[in-house]
Amino acid sequence: MNCPYCHRPAQFLTSLDYYGRDFGTNVYVCIPCGASVGTHRRSKRPLGTMANAELRGLRKQAHYLFDPLWRNKLMGRKAAYKILRKMMGLSKEQAHIGMFNKGQCLVLIEILSKYWNTHQIQQTTQKEIRTMFKSENHKKQTDLILDLLGEKPFDQVDDTFYRSFAYVAGAVNKFNEIKETLSLDGIDLDQLYEEMGRFSSSEKAMIRFAIQCFNGRLDDITLPQVMHSLDSENSNVIKEAIGIRY
Repeated sequence: MNCPYCHRPAQFLTSLDYYGRDFGTNVYVCIPCGASVGTHRRSKRPLGTMANAELRGLRKQAHYLFDPLWRNKLMGRKAAYKILRKMMGLSKEQAHIGMFNKGQCLVLIEILSKYWNTHQIQQTTQKEIRTMFKSENHKKQTDLILDLLGEKPFDQVDDTFYRSFAYVAGAVNKFNEIKETLSLDGIDLDQLYEEMGRFSSSEKAMIRFAIQCFNGRLDDITLPQVMHSLDSENSNVIKEAIGIRY
């Protein structure tokens, strides 16, 4: 093997000879250029192409961004490398970061940096949304209410009127009792108020506030009246709903 920088023949050394420590591998190295590449275990088969310090650093950065795709089980390893081939326009034989040049590394680093930034934002947003709900059932009932109203799930719907109504009504945990009052046409208030006759005082207060979030002209309940009968958990729901609606 020749050095790609100075074209001199590379030396073939054990990792113990080169690094002063035995890693169970060998290495091709060009001492004048500082270029090197390791081998598959103790064989003579290189892991890629020889690289100087700059390129080795870029390859490490590319691996740092690429490997979590399959190491963290976001997808299988084969699927990850298939995507790598498609992104970089490479054959199966070429799609190894250990064979990448500087330009290829920079392209992959840019692509994956954007991916992870977006992924982190999405993960943060999902975490923030989950903490808004009292429980998984609260989230489930909120989404069921939105679905009956012809809206997307809570984390996708843009309409703050529907969003705040469903969020508060879902916290009451009375979906089965109120589902017949909801449709693509909106809310059947007469039927809903009739159903509320069987609710507790705190449940009634929350449903009335949900209606007010949907349309302030439909119910005149005041915030102190709502809060008066609620525990701290449901009080937090009302506070979150105010943030959603207003």
